[in-house]
Amino acid sequence: MPAPSHNAMIQTLSSQEIEQWLTEQHADHPHPEFHKLRAAHPRQSFENLPPRRLLSLAHTSLAWLLGENERPALLVVHEHGVWASSELPRLFGLIRGDACSTEALESRPGHAFAPDQSDRLREAFRLTMCFGWGVRLHAAETARVVQTDHDGHLTRLDPAAPATHPITSE
Repeated sequence: MPAPSHNAMIQTLSSQEIEQWLTEQHADHPHPEFHKLRAAHPRQSFENLPPRRLLSLAHTSLAWLLGENERPALLVVHEHGVWASSELPRLFGLIRGDACSTEALESRPGHAFAPDQSDRLREAFRLTMCFGWGVRLHAAETARVVQTDHDGHLTRLDPAAPATHPITSE
């Protein structure tokens, strides 16, 4: 699977292609009991943050995920349509490079970013947070995962770090 270049559109992936990307990039697969894993940092609520703070939270979370070096990353949309009045899928489509209809997200929920597309990854992640979409972010060569949900919670998971807070289904 070729990596997109800086000027190329974001490569969208089906569920099967997401699994292939995770394997090829040596990234951690979504744990079947993801909600029971322990967080490296407490779950943070961003629902009522002012825009400046929300952008900062997105930036620091991506820096934590990607580390010092730019690397391929994968953004998977797993929740959308919950807060339809706050969504602007056509705006997200500008980053995706397509019309970004609901059907497009359901059939191709993965978004693969090349190392030189970190700015576009940041833009996409910030938009999903503003829309109230649930996403998982993976980076190549790491088990770390950043996850958001439709209720405005952000969790950073690192299976290698000492557990500080359990994640439980509420």
